[in-house]
Amino acid sequence: MPGVIETDAKADAPGIVRPNIDKYENMDEMRLQDMAYQYLCHLEESKKWLESILQISLPPSTELEENLRNGVVLARLGHLIAPEVVSLSKIYDIDQSRYDRFGLQFRHTDNINKWIASLDAVKLPRTFFPETTDVYDKKNMPRVIYCIHALSTHLFRLGKTPAMGDLYGKAYFTDAEIDVMKKELVKVGVQMPLFQKIGGLLANEMPVDKAALHSAIIAINETLDKKEGDNFLHALKASVAKLKWVVDDHMGKYKAVMVQAKKDKTAVAQDKSLSDSYTADVYDELLTQAEIQGYINSVNIAVAWNAVLKAVEDGDEGALKSALRAVPLALKAVDDKCIGHYMKDLRGMVENNDLQETPPDSLRCRQILQNVITAGNNIALQSALRLEAMWNVNKALRSGTPVETLKALQNPALSLDNVIPEAAPLYHFEMKNDRSDLERDLTIKEIQGCIDLLTKIACVTLAVDKNNTKEMWRALKNLGDIFDLDEYFIDDYWKTFYEMRQKKLLEKSRCPMLTYFDIDDCVTQVHQKIDMQNQMVGALQKLNRAVLKDNQREVFGALEILSSQIDLPVEEKNSRLYLRILQAIREEEDRESSELWLSDAEEAIRMADAESREAEQACAVV
Repeated sequence: MPGVIETDAKADAPGIVRPNIDKYENMDEMRLQDMAYQYLCHLEESKKWLESILQISLPPSTELEENLRNGVVLARLGHLIAPEVVSLSKIYDIDQSRYDRFGLQFRHTDNINKWIASLDAVKLPRTFFPETTDVYDKKNMPRVIYCIHALSTHLFRLGKTPAMGDLYGKAYFTDAEIDVMKKELVKVGVQMPLFQKIGGLLANEMPVDKAALHSAIIAINETLDKKEGDNFLHALKASVAKLKWVVDDHMGKYKAVMVQAKKDKTAVAQDKSLSDSYTADVYDELLTQAEIQGYINSVNIAVAWNAVLKAVEDGDEGALKSALRAVPLALKAVDDKCIGHYMKDLRGMVENNDLQETPPDSLRCRQILQNVITAGNNIALQSALRLEAMWNVNKALRSGTPVETLKALQNPALSLDNVIPEAAPLYHFEMKNDRSDLERDLTIKEIQGCIDLLTKIACVTLAVDKNNTKEMWRALKNLGDIFDLDEYFIDDYWKTFYEMRQKKLLEKSRCPMLTYFDIDDCVTQVHQKIDMQNQMVGALQKLNRAVLKDNQREVFGALEILSSQIDLPVEEKNSRLYLRILQAIREEEDRESSELWLSDAEEAIRMADAESREAEQACAVV
């Protein structure tokens, strides 16, 4: 039934349903046993209701009283119904770890007091309030359970939570469990509250003519036994009934739900009447004003829920906007500008079968939809903040300084956790150039991409400044394969980077950190130097082979390559002279090796050049 927490218990299931009265010899003993059973049923009802609305698991109902004493569950209930009064962060020992280790602590009373404050916040009549000691010291736990039942009915009337089910005749307890509870109740010696009178007491607290209200509620109940719909409609809309949010189009649904609820209530009352301890109440077989209002709210919420699902199925944002603004749902902060976000989220939930066609209870309905609204609003808010942050970055790039750009980049809305303050000039001038090349503002995605790359580039400079070649190498490799690097030459890279960095600092460059192009130039220099060295080695090997083969043409070719390194020109006409001099150098007695080196090639070129000039001068004299 909509708005009621159902139970899987069955009246004909095996086990002890109520105390075995045949074994008791006197009426007083039997009444005590039946009272103990009824109270255990109320504990089970409270347990199931708390588990349903708080989405938690509680110990068996026979242990519920003890579990409530530290106030944690009660404070969590307070947070659910009045979050502005009870903050989760203020609940003492919320995970009950201290309670498990050390037992009750006096500070646990703070939790109980917070719960009582939440009862005031939702305007539960004070006549139902327990004292702090009723909970903490177990001075009067039946009154605490009575308060929870009253709160359930009150919140059901307000349309905030589902109603608490009646488990009399459906809950099962052993004779031993009933005997233990009976002895506990006798020991405490408190008067058992009249749970069945909660609905009437809530009605009595209303500032109305109580006799007129009672007559109006009786009239509604009488129409439930008749087929005529007009009388039911008239009775519901009677002003003295003090019922809110009655919608004419929902009359059929109201009546179907209430007829079934009245039948269920009548069956339970008849079951209770079999006990000699039973005390009749006028509302035992009638729906109270609170119950009727609760069922009206439940139907309205169910209709609104289905309207939401229909709008999502049709992809109709206008219909979704209207459905989410339905009064029964009482959703907060529905924003027309965020409807697209709500639709996307709800459609995803439908596709994943996370939303049921049959609406959940009123509380879950609101929680699901409110979470969607909150998430959608947060997305929209974050999007707006990100756009503002993007605009501030571009403003700083247009006309600001590196410091202003850094401040704009550190805006949390951009989620740029990898920004390095020392790299502010690098960010500013490199992104400024990018923006100038694009001839437009940078997008959020482009800003994120720039920062990701520029931060990796900045790490190279930081490693160079630390004289840490290993860190420098990691920084270079983090840049990916954009540079053709060889770890064998790591020291050459560092030396070239260091020289470039010192040069920029000395020249007071506006961006003293190494840029991408600086790194690329340095790497190119190292590679060119290495290539040149490799060419020199090859040329020397070729030179040695040519001298051994007495091949002046190959000697000239090898020297031509080497000449660029020693900055001396070679002339083909001196090829024979080069060969003769090199052969003489190889045959010198004091040489450690017969291999010719670059210095030998330089000496041969100089000597050949000198001899050639002398020969030319001699010829000129002749």
